[in-house]
Amino acid sequence: MTATTNTDVQELHSTAEKATRLSDFTDRTTLHGFKYALQPSFPIVRRLIWTVVIVVCAGMLLLQMIDRGLYYNTLPVNVDVRVNYNSSLLFPAVTLCNQNAFKVTLADKFNLYTVLDKMFSAEKLTSHDLLINGLSNTTLDEIFTRTAHRKEDFISQCYWGGKECGPEDFDQIATDHGICYTFNNREEDRHASSVGSDNGLRLTLNVEQYEYMPGPRDTVGVKILFHKRGDVPRVHALGHAVPTGTHAFTALKMVQVTNLPGPYGTCDNRSLEYIDQYTVAGCQMDCLTRIAYNACQCRDIYMLHKQGVPPICTVYQYVTCLKPLLENLAGLPKICNCPVSCEFRSFYSDISYSSTSKYVIKEFINENNIEKLKNARIVAAEVTSRMRNETWQQTNMLYREFIDSLVDIEEGLFVSLSRRVTYLTSVLSDNIDNFIDMCNTKERLYKRQLTIVQKGFIEARDDMEVEIVQGIVIAYNSFIMETEKTILLLADNNRMDPSARLMLSGSLMLNLQDKLQQVSNAYINYTTLKRAYESGSPICNHSFRNCSSESNIAAVPKTLLMEAPVHNEYARLHGNLLFLYLNSLKLQLKSLLKIAQAAYDNSFVDKDSLINLRELYQSNMARFVFSRSVFYYETVDWPIRILKSRLHTFQSMWHRYIIVAQNVKERLQSMQVKLQNIKAEFFNPLSEVKNKMESYMLFRNETRLAISKLLLSERMKASVNYFKRYFHLLRDNEVTLIDWIKLMEKEATLLWKTAIDDIDSTDYYMYVDDFQYLRNLSTVTVDIASNYTYLEHLFRFSSIVSSKELTFLHIFTRLSDDSRAYQESAFIDKDFVSNTFLKMSIFYKQLSYEEVRHQIGYDIFALLCDVGGSMGLLLGASVLSVMEVMEFICIQAYNRIKTIFDVQARYNFRK
Repeated sequence: MTATTNTDVQELHSTAEKATRLSDFTDRTTLHGFKYALQPSFPIVRRLIWTVVIVVCAGMLLLQMIDRGLYYNTLPVNVDVRVNYNSSLLFPAVTLCNQNAFKVTLADKFNLYTVLDKMFSAEKLTSHDLLINGLSNTTLDEIFTRTAHRKEDFISQCYWGGKECGPEDFDQIATDHGICYTFNNREEDRHASSVGSDNGLRLTLNVEQYEYMPGPRDTVGVKILFHKRGDVPRVHALGHAVPTGTHAFTALKMVQVTNLPGPYGTCDNRSLEYIDQYTVAGCQMDCLTRIAYNACQCRDIYMLHKQGVPPICTVYQYVTCLKPLLENLAGLPKICNCPVSCEFRSFYSDISYSSTSKYVIKEFINENNIEKLKNARIVAAEVTSRMRNETWQQTNMLYREFIDSLVDIEEGLFVSLSRRVTYLTSVLSDNIDNFIDMCNTKERLYKRQLTIVQKGFIEARDDMEVEIVQGIVIAYNSFIMETEKTILLLADNNRMDPSARLMLSGSLMLNLQDKLQQVSNAYINYTTLKRAYESGSPICNHSFRNCSSESNIAAVPKTLLMEAPVHNEYARLHGNLLFLYLNSLKLQLKSLLKIAQAAYDNSFVDKDSLINLRELYQSNMARFVFSRSVFYYETVDWPIRILKSRLHTFQSMWHRYIIVAQNVKERLQSMQVKLQNIKAEFFNPLSEVKNKMESYMLFRNETRLAISKLLLSERMKASVNYFKRYFHLLRDNEVTLIDWIKLMEKEATLLWKTAIDDIDSTDYYMYVDDFQYLRNLSTVTVDIASNYTYLEHLFRFSSIVSSKELTFLHIFTRLSDDSRAYQESAFIDKDFVSNTFLKMSIFYKQLSYEEVRHQIGYDIFALLCDVGGSMGLLLGASVLSVMEVMEFICIQAYNRIKTIFDVQARYNFRK
């Protein structure tokens, strides 16, 4: 009980002591507000409010201290940018690269075109290719320097600060973009003392696009990089592209940058293996060089080296090792870990472009170099057309198509045409000769029939006419009148003595009997004549051109003769009336004899009967004469007219046939002449072209330009125009000749129809055994149609020509267009300038530069100031207040530890 009481007393004593110490601390501390929260004598509510306020402010203070501590831990820096104005500025090094790495004429000169093409294309370059070309041990720099565009050609004009400069002011350098040329990269610095495009570097560049060939780049123009002298120019990665046909105005701005090292920055100035001065580009190139060296034991031409180590790769090493390595190497900055330099100078450019005017061609080229450019362009075009496989194949294909088409035209077309024309001439001549034989035979038969009818019928009639009929009809009016007078005189006995009267009577009787005999004879003759026509038998049989009389009988046109008396109403009527009138005349003459006898015997005559008889005689004679004329015309002479008409019609058809046939033969002869002429007019000039093409393709000892000039020459135009006219005429001839053949077929059919349908010739054909005229007309028509259809087929030259000449002309047109385009590619005009030249003006916009300097932005003092300010703001504390709190805490801790040790000592003592 006593021990417990002592312990309690001690604890109470200790608590009171602590309270006393805390009260003393709150009375003397500079931490405002703590005495109101910790003073026991104050009301509990007041103490609670002050406690809440102190806790909130302490929390806010803690948050502010954490925030400032974290910010301080970021090691912030400030960037100080200062613009410095100078009277002159250092001009950067300017590296210019042609977008095309190789020059086609040089690649061809050193037999490197195929190798370079395969090196930078999808087609793999094999060791066999290198062995064939003798390039297994050739290094990359040998290839690049041999085939690169020369600065003398590349840099056409140069002005620096208004003064002329030239290619000699540029240094050749190997970059990641190939062989390039750098201005202002020597020991002597160049400074720009004025601003504006006229006071910097002005360049006129010829990219020689006509010399372009396959390579690592597929663009046209120039790539340019501005950098510090001595820096590694990574043109491919960082350069600006400038196209042809433009004037690029490049306003420069220089920036000097100073970076802080760690821990405030990431800059570094480490030592590099292959370069003395550290830059990011140099570091990356140094790293890339080491990677290439470790992998392939060599380097690319643009990589770094020291005293030739590592060596430049051979083509074989490049193809087998370095190229695959570079293609698979990605993320170079991550691999190489190249921080920014602590100090470096950058040149920023603001580029604007304007197109080249077509009116300033003379500013790019002049009379002195235009021929040089033309020749260079032609040589390059020749090399390109041969070396580019696609172009070479296209040209060869076009040339081969032309040659094949020309051979096809020459051998397959004109030879066939010539043979066809020759064969046609022969076939047509045989056909015409056979037909002429037929026509001659038929004509002779017509003429023979005319002769037979003329000699055997008409002349017999004429003889009858002269011997008998003329005596009847001549002066028949005088005859009847004299007879009437004589009869009246006989009837008058008083006027004449008996002896005279007897003589007059005897004379009259003799005249009347003679006239009656004539009429009787005429009747007999006409009967004979009519029967000759009705039977088709000639009255007289005369020979014809030493032909036998029997053949004459066979040649008589019996049907025609037999048809003559009845062929129309007039022939039938007057053929009968003729004999009726002759019978009437006989009766009238007999009556006159009776009257005359009565007048003599009885001295009496019935005048009225005599007058009637006289009038009847006159009437019958007039009718007889008319019927005789009709009989002659419609019966006797009608066969002659028909035969003459037949002969004339046949001869007309034959003449038409001969004219058409002669036209066909002449047209064929003309075609044959033109076929002979076309060799001189067409094939000889084109054979020259063909020979040049074959030399170009097989031996490559001809040029496309020579072939193009020949193809586009006036002589060649004339030859092709002659060729076109010939085939135009050929098609016209075909149409005309086919029309003529159809006309010949028509005329031949009509002639054969005339010959076969002539039934008056059938007996003769049978007699002479010429059965071709005895065939059926339909059979003959079919034969003629078949014959002339075959001829018409032969005259269809289009079956031979087909579309061969159109194919040739199409190929020739393509070839001419290709040749024209090829020739035009050598023209020096605004398009050439636009595709080849460009201008650049590189200048400072103002004579000032920016200096960018990185500085420490937040140090420990700034951190303490921020924390102290927050303490004073939130708790009214200062550094001394912090020391008081720390002192109080330390004293309390000390007292607590001391008390523990005292209690432990007393406990051990009692024990």
